[in-house]
Amino acid sequence: MKYEDQLFEIYYSEVDKDYISRLRSIVLSRMPDILDFFKIKFNGKIVIKLYDDIDCYKENLIASFERNAIEDSKKQGMKVAPRKYEDFMIANTEDGNINMQSLRLVRMQDNYSNYTEEEFCLNSCHEFTHLCQTQIGSENPGWFWEVIATTIGNPECQHDIKESFTYKDLNENFDKIDGYGAAYTVGKYLFANYSQDFILDMIKDNEVFDKNIEGIVEKSQSTKNERHGKR
Repeated sequence: MKYEDQLFEIYYSEVDKDYISRLRSIVLSRMPDILDFFKIKFNGKIVIKLYDDIDCYKENLIASFERNAIEDSKKQGMKVAPRKYEDFMIANTEDGNINMQSLRLVRMQDNYSNYTEEEFCLNSCHEFTHLCQTQIGSENPGWFWEVIATTIGNPECQHDIKESFTYKDLNENFDKIDGYGAAYTVGKYLFANYSQDFILDMIKDNEVFDKNIEGIVEKSQSTKNERHGKR
């Protein structure tokens, strides 16, 4: 099935039809603030593809990971292994579209059995944030894309990480630690202490990013520990 208007192309199955209107409305309600942050107008339509077949979803995402690994290998002059599929990867924009597992599929996982329709729809705003990062040509590491998307896309669905983490963990162990909790912890500190223009400079210019990010990660840890009474 397909819904289309001036802004959206949404591909969905019978199991999705009851929340398509709400999904569209929630993205529309958050779009202005996200676009204002990036200081852009979105190019083209927002394409959302909802998958109710987990094998098709995995196949699409794994193919994207393999393409990305080839591109990264060319850029770095050395072979880069493709990212591995993990069950928590319930949505992505790896191929330039917003690809999401249907709510029915998501709820089949034990960790997401209580996933609400509201959380599901807000996750599309998280993914829309990634489309904006793509449009402005951000070359930040993937984990920093999550710093931005968790903070302005769907912050009400996020949580602070409980464990300590390092800058190295973010770069090398994101899928092994509570990566999204760590990203949100960094994002909350970043947006509370730095200006929009500075954050945009970090997103657009890796020299600015590289110069500042390690210190920001360390400070976000210190702030988290102080809130929890740790020294």
